[in-house]
Amino acid sequence: MSNPSKTLLLLIVFTNAFIPLIFSVSIFDCKIIVTNTSQNKTLTPNLPHTHEEKYLSYCLMKLGHKHGDFIVFDWDRDHSRCANKICEWHINEDVLSLLIKNILVLQFRWPIGNYVL
Repeated sequence: MSNPSKTLLLLIVFTNAFIPLIFSVSIFDCKIIVTNTSQNKTLTPNLPHTHEEKYLSYCLMKLGHKHGDFIVFDWDRDHSRCANKICEWHINEDVLSLLIKNILVLQFRWPIGNYVL
């Protein structure tokens, strides 16, 4: 494994109800973009865990009543899958998908029974 840069830059852009929320973070020499493609739900991303020694980045996400903790970047898994060092995630009520070679590929489903009341 090559040693990626450990730069961390956090940028969150809040938009109105008609434009999806876009969450962007640069970590390990790659940029992670999370876009809410849901029509009526607010996406709340939180990046509480970054394990530099393992080159992992976790993101706790909440969309409506659903929530889960997902690995949004794993150096071994993602550095070659993300074009131009940009990992672009698209989140909706059903799935979390990653753009790989210009195709949205399902990566995670929301955990069953993991709802906030």
